[in-house]
Amino acid sequence: MTPPPRPNRLVDPPQHRTRADDRLLAVARGMPAFLFEVLLTSDGRGILSHVGEGINRVLAIDASEAIADPERILAMVHPDDLSRLRIAMGRAVRAGTPWEYEFRACPDDGATTWISLSAHPALQSDGSVLWQGWLVDITERKQVQLELLESDQRHRQLFDANPIPMWVHDRLTLQFLMVNDAAIAHYGWTREEFLAMTLVDVRHHGADDAEGGEGSPRSGELARPATAHHRIKSGRVIEVELTGQALTWAGRPARLVMATDVTAQRRAEAEIQRLAFYDTLTHLPNRRLLIDRLRQSLSASVRSGMHGAVLFVDIDDFKRVNDTRGHEMGDEVLVEAAARLKSCVRTEDSVARVGGDEFVVVLERLDSDPRQAAARADEAAQRVMNALSRPFDMPGLRFHSSASVGVAMFGRADDRIEDTMMHADSAMYRAKAAGRGTIRFYDPAMQVALQARAALETDLRRALSEGQMRLAYQAQVDASGRTFGAEVLLRWQHPERGPIPPMDFIPLAEETGLIVPIGQWVLETACTQLAGWTRKAATRELRLSVNVSARQFRQPDFVNRVERALSDSGADPARLRLELTESLLLDNINDCIAKMQSLKSMGVSFALDDFGTGYSSLSYLRRLPLDELKIDRSFIRDITVDQSDAVIVQTIIGMANNLGLMVIAEGVETTDQVAFLSRNGCTEYQGWLFGRPVPLPDFERSLVPADATAQDDRTAALLATAATAATPTR
Repeated sequence: MTPPPRPNRLVDPPQHRTRADDRLLAVARGMPAFLFEVLLTSDGRGILSHVGEGINRVLAIDASEAIADPERILAMVHPDDLSRLRIAMGRAVRAGTPWEYEFRACPDDGATTWISLSAHPALQSDGSVLWQGWLVDITERKQVQLELLESDQRHRQLFDANPIPMWVHDRLTLQFLMVNDAAIAHYGWTREEFLAMTLVDVRHHGADDAEGGEGSPRSGELARPATAHHRIKSGRVIEVELTGQALTWAGRPARLVMATDVTAQRRAEAEIQRLAFYDTLTHLPNRRLLIDRLRQSLSASVRSGMHGAVLFVDIDDFKRVNDTRGHEMGDEVLVEAAARLKSCVRTEDSVARVGGDEFVVVLERLDSDPRQAAARADEAAQRVMNALSRPFDMPGLRFHSSASVGVAMFGRADDRIEDTMMHADSAMYRAKAAGRGTIRFYDPAMQVALQARAALETDLRRALSEGQMRLAYQAQVDASGRTFGAEVLLRWQHPERGPIPPMDFIPLAEETGLIVPIGQWVLETACTQLAGWTRKAATRELRLSVNVSARQFRQPDFVNRVERALSDSGADPARLRLELTESLLLDNINDCIAKMQSLKSMGVSFALDDFGTGYSSLSYLRRLPLDELKIDRSFIRDITVDQSDAVIVQTIIGMANNLGLMVIAEGVETTDQVAFLSRNGCTEYQGWLFGRPVPLPDFERSLVPADATAQDDRTAALLATAATAATPTR
């Protein structure tokens, strides 16, 4: 290269420099870089026309030296890089396009320097090309890159050498980006197969895992190991503990994961748990686990108000099996007994073996009423006793036995685990002393009550066939005092005990299923009465309301039963109104609607009984083909003194009116109540104010009394009084 024909601009005299030149010069002097210009003439000669002063900090020579002898710069290029630099330079010149290149230089001071060269061409008017660019010292950056590369190589070596399966996956797509040799060996897939899959492909989808939100791009380090179930190539499912760290992989959010196989560890832990808390023979909970579960049951019972029970069960004569057939045969009997006990109880109940031939059953959430809870505990104890009284048939043995069962109830805040277990155990020994094959309650008073209940159930099963059931009729009147119908109410006249209150036998009939035949008898009797009333002028327009129990209504052939009762009696379906409860409708709303619509098509009408005491929603009421809402007596009783009850009744009446339903109030006993109801739009009443439930002859006589005028005057006086009270004073 020949010396430039023009002076170096960066060293021009001050009078020729502009303020911008001064700023540029100051910047250039402070950088490990220098500007250069090479003029490529039209005849192919290259002239180094400019070199910045920064060359001294990059190549340790002055700009003037470089201008005077440009070959010195090329002489400093590392021999291994010089030929490649010349080739790259030639290609760029021929192409006339900007280019960049990195090479090593060996300045006179002996140190190796990495140089980054970037240049771009500018065509001149005379056909020459001016190449302008920068040479920058990038030694420090190269050193950092080298260290990072060496670090990455060390990390990769550690990653591949780690004996625990590891991988990197994309946090958004869950695509595997890198796997180590341990993961390939443990999971069975090749590296290529792994990299073609996502994390979803190895997850076992039948497990309920918590993998720490691996799919979330915002999730970072897994603070605690997350448990997961993974499927390996052979199809086997393993349990792993995952720990991970968020990172960036080629600009993408990723996660480095370490998957420790804990399948064997979990299996060992489960075995330790089984040995500590379960009986090794029957696999039932042992005494230790039983005590823990009973503690939870006692606490839950106090919180919920639901009573529970502990059943202490002993197999009678079991010792005879061990003594005559050996312990191995005795063990088989115990295993079979455990299976039978489990089949007798609900999934939420617990069965445990506490030693020898003794078992304990914990029954939860029986009932909020102590008597009902005890009745259900007694039923469960009967099932247990029946199950264990069946012969034990096994090879070489047919063992006939029975069971003695002691029952202790719990549900009070002061109940203690030790006392409850002791009471059940004590009751069991009293059962054995009573002759075995029996049930005894720890509370003697409860035992007496259950015996009375059992006797009542026996009598109830005979009551219908022996004609002990009766119907009472309670009048329903309108605002004018006219009796437009009646509700039929079930009564039981026991031949020895006399009248038995409905609350004593109707819940029992529901529990035992006897309510179905009894309810059918009520329905058929009511239909027969409706048909008979058509022959009398005073009764042919009357309507009869019949209560239908939930168990009766749920019978698959209920609609057919009603249709048959109507057709057999010849009653007018339009005179029959069936009263349903809210709880009945909530069980299977679609089935209820279908049955109601079938009966409505025949002319039968419906009332929703005890309205306000259940859980009906407005959406249900709109769907149900109802004709009437019946306000429960519990709200009527205090409407004149209790503002809350008054508001509830007003709301029910308003709701009924908005839905186009009739509304009738039951339990009306005072003229003040009638006045309130009338004032708020309720004009149908039922209650003692207008008549108590009475036998059929008495009800019919009330319709046509001996002194009709006196009867009319009495009813008119009652309603007039109510009307006066209902009229606001000025």
